[in-house]
Amino acid sequence: MKDYTTIVKSLLKNEISNPQIFNDFKTQIIQLIKKVFRKVFGRDVEKSFKKYYGDDYLKDIFGEFLLRLTQKRDNILNLDFINEGYLFVIIQNIIYRHLSSNFKLIKKQKPIAEVFSKKKENSVNEVSAEIPSTYFVDCLKNLRYLELYEDFLKRLKEKDKEVLCYYLGKYFLNKELIIENLSQSALYKRWERLKKKLYDYYIPLADKDLFEDLKIIFEKFLSDYCLKRYSYK
Repeated sequence: MKDYTTIVKSLLKNEISNPQIFNDFKTQIIQLIKKVFRKVFGRDVEKSFKKYYGDDYLKDIFGEFLLRLTQKRDNILNLDFINEGYLFVIIQNIIYRHLSSNFKLIKKQKPIAEVFSKKKENSVNEVSAEIPSTYFVDCLKNLRYLELYEDFLKRLKEKDKEVLCYYLGKYFLNKELIIENLSQSALYKRWERLKKKLYDYYIPLADKDLFEDLKIIFEKFLSDYCLKRYSYK
């Protein structure tokens, strides 16, 4: 099987300076995505992706593939060998995830690779060279956090936010939020309902990286919402 160790690790370390190297890698991965469709899912499933995500569905999957690499960055950098089979499984899991969501996981958006595209000129034509920026990994991580945070906020009602602020204050600040006209018993019951709601949604999608990211999301929510709205004692 083809050895992807050098190119993948160089990508995650921001060590790729030649646009052609990245473009060649992108072409290889898109061919691998087609191979996954052909060998595992079949033509009808691929047609469904094109129907729901448009003609750029392969670029969208490639963009999500890059995100997945950053999520697994530390583990990948510790691997001695990265072959096609390893990347094949990552792509396969991405496709499975979209199928299990009935194509509702993401909104159609500009492929991530295009966000990092740069234009260079040669002596004859202007060409578009897609290459990771110097801050490739950090940008993709920030994008993931933003998407998770926005999704997280949509799932919270006002009562959920109030009780979450109470428990985040206790956990992160070791301080207590006084909620008027709410008994400890009622507060506890709200918290149990909220925990179940979050648990039921996130556990089926969960991996080690997701739980680490949720901690960052909770800290952001505490800073951006709770501390601006409430006073802790």
